[in-house]
Amino acid sequence: MLHLIAFAPDNKTLLAQAGLAINAGDDIVLLDAGAAFANSAPAFELLDQNAGEGVNYYLLGSSPAPGVPVKVIDSSGLVSLTEQHTASLSWYP
Repeated sequence: MLHLIAFAPDNKTLLAQAGLAINAGDDIVLLDAGAAFANSAPAFELLDQNAGEGVNYYLLGSSPAPGVPVKVIDSSGLVSLTEQHTASLSWYP
């Protein structure tokens, strides 16, 4: 499953809901307000704890904070990820 996380780290309700839907092997793309998860190690740790183990993280278009384990992708990388998945969930506030 591909998850497009576009909400800010302070949205605890969506964070909890996403955490229930994310499974090992899923891919998560941080974009829009969701990019804030990659800009702060504590915010990323909060997301990572809710998502669980075995998840792959991607950041659309910007550089992550030092030590945050995400792969930076561009729009063609996002298209490639969508082609690899039969389903996706968009998480917007």
